[in-house]
Amino acid sequence: MDASSVYFIGVLFSGMFLCSAGISLSVKVSTETAKRNQKVTVTCTLQDSRGLVNTAIYVHTNNYRMAYFYQRTSSCNSNVYNRGTATENVGFCGSGTNSSESSSKEYTVITKTQYDTVYSYCKTTYRGNTYYSNFVPLSLLNKVECASLTISGSGAVLKVTEGKEYNYITCSTGGASPEPEVTLKLNDTSLSYLSARKSSTYSSHQNGLTLCSPRKYDGYSPRRNTNFVYTPSRRHDGQYVYCSAKNSEMGIDEEVSSNKIRVVVQYGPADITFIPDEVFYTVQEFESLTVTCFTECNPNCTYTWAYQGQTIVYENRLFLHEVTRLDAGYYNCTARNPGHGVTAKRSLKLRVQYGSLSTGAEIGIGLAVGVVVMSVVAVLIYCVVRRKTQRRNRTKSGSERHTYANTGMQNLSSRQSATDEVMYEDLSGK
Repeated sequence: MDASSVYFIGVLFSGMFLCSAGISLSVKVSTETAKRNQKVTVTCTLQDSRGLVNTAIYVHTNNYRMAYFYQRTSSCNSNVYNRGTATENVGFCGSGTNSSESSSKEYTVITKTQYDTVYSYCKTTYRGNTYYSNFVPLSLLNKVECASLTISGSGAVLKVTEGKEYNYITCSTGGASPEPEVTLKLNDTSLSYLSARKSSTYSSHQNGLTLCSPRKYDGYSPRRNTNFVYTPSRRHDGQYVYCSAKNSEMGIDEEVSSNKIRVVVQYGPADITFIPDEVFYTVQEFESLTVTCFTECNPNCTYTWAYQGQTIVYENRLFLHEVTRLDAGYYNCTARNPGHGVTAKRSLKLRVQYGSLSTGAEIGIGLAVGVVVMSVVAVLIYCVVRRKTQRRNRTKSGSERHTYANTGMQNLSSRQSATDEVMYEDLSGK
C-alpha cells in the first residue's frame, strides 16, 4: 500500500473517529524513525472506555495485524501474530485493563521494524460501532547492507552495441531505507560514471533467504531495485561495470559495491576508407590496380567486393590484373560486423584509358618493331653475301671459259698448220 492510499484511509478513519459517539482510540509509538529490526513499542489507548467488556482491540501496521487483545470485565488477554522467526512480536495488557471501571485502557505491542514505512493504528468494535485510531507513520532507517548487479539472462558478460540503449541492467540493494543513492560505474577510475540514467525504481520483499545474507533465514527482507538505461561507448569495451550504493540521509557516506560484469561493446562498421583513397581511379589499359578497403569494427568485420552486382572478392583487398576497357565501371566494397550484422558500403569508379598506347603496349610494339628490323637486316645481309658469292662464282667461270677458248684457238691453229702442210705437200706433188 502506498503512502497516498494510506493517507486517504487515515483521513476516512479519522472522520469516522470524530463522528462516532462513545469511546475514542489513539496510537503512539516509541520512535518514528528506527533501524531495521530495531524494537519499537506501539501503544493503543482507549479513552472513555468505562464499562468496556467482552471486546477485541486490534493493533495493526499497514494491513498486517500484529496483535489483538480481548478485554473482559477485570482481565485482558493478549494474542500476537509472528511472521517468521525474526518478527518476535510481544503483546501485553497495560494500565486500566484490569478493571471495567477504568476510563482509560492501554494495549501495547513490541515489534521489530521490517517495512520501509509503517503506519500503525488500532481499531475495535463495540455495541455495533467500529472505532479507528489515528495513523502514526514509522520510518525505517538503515544503511545499505549489500548490492547486487544483474543483467538480462543473468549472464557474466554484458554484450552491447555502441550507441544503442540497453535497458536490462538492475541494481538491487538490501536493507537500505530510505531509498539509497545508486550509481552505475566502471572499474576504470577515469571513466567512473557511465552514460546511464535511472528508468524505474521499485521495492520488493523476499521471504526466506535474503539478498544480503543468503545463508540466513529472514522472514521479511526488503529489497530496493533500480533499473538503468545504459548507452554504451567503444571506450567501455573490456571494462567491468558495477553499481555503487550509499544512504547519505543517515549521515553515512560509505559506499557498498556490487559484483562486476565485463562489458563487450560491439561497434562498426562506420566510415570506410580506401587505400589509396581516390575519387576516381584511372589506369591505362593492360595496367594493374590494387585497392584496400578498411573500417574499424569489433569484432573484426568481413569484407566483399562486387562488380555489376556479382561478388568477385571475399576479402578487403581488390586486385585487378591487366585491366582492359571491359573492366571499367563501379566496384562496391561491403563491410559486415559478424556480431550484430550491421553493414556499410562504399563504391569506387574505375576509368580505363585506351585511346593512347599504354606503357605495356608501347614496349610490346617496340619489341615487335625491333624483331622486324633485325629480320630485315638479316635478310639484307644474307642477300649481300649471296650476291657477292654469286659474283665470285661468275668471275671464276669466265676465266675458265677464256682458258678453254685459248686452248681451242691453239688446237685450231695446229690443225690449220697441219692442213696447210698437207695442202703444201699436195701442191708439191703435182
